Amino acid sequence: MTESALMTRPLKWTTHADLAIQKTPTVGRREYLDHMTFRRRDRVLFTEIFGPLIGLREEWEEQGASPAELDFSAFRYRCEARGYVAEFIKPYYRRIWDLLAERGARLFDQDSDGNMNGVIESFLDAGVNCMHPMEPAAGMDVVEVRRRYGTRLAFYGGIDKHVLRRSHDDIVRELEYKIPPWSPPAGA
Repeated sequence: MTESALMTRPLKWTTHADLAIQKTPTVGRREYLDHMTFRRRDRVLFTEIFGPLIGLREEWEEQGASPAELDFSAFRYRCEARGYVAEFIKPYYRRIWDLLAERGARLFDQDSDGNMNGVIESFLDAGVNCMHPMEPAAGMDVVEVRRRYGTRLAFYGGIDKHVLRRSHDDIVRELEYKIPPWSPPAGA
């Protein structure tokens, strides 16, 4: 086939929708939101909730989800205020950590871009001993976290990436404030 014939040939798939994975989710919006916001746990969903994400947002919108539900801002801080991490996550994390620690693991790392201040203690009790990225834009201050938890919690991150666009002096101030908690004897 010539190059010009390839360029004029009609495409088989012309839209993103044509390429979408065609799966029918069995988890509805309400059940998913209840599960993800720790309101209910009727069944194990972890194998299913991360399945067909293409089109999921649109499906929820069709089912009546509000814009705040779609971007999860409607659920901000719900789990820390109600103790859901301690109730729903901690028992499972603890079991996983105990199993791994018995086999020699020394690090149990939690990834969250959110403000973890209200739930750090629950995660520590569950066996987590390292967190990242300690996002300053979410309210995480590594100096305060180090002061409060000492060497019980290692972390990495915590540098305000927005400061890196500012002046040399601003960057130096950021680093002079944040690097000492990483240095021995208190370092991560």
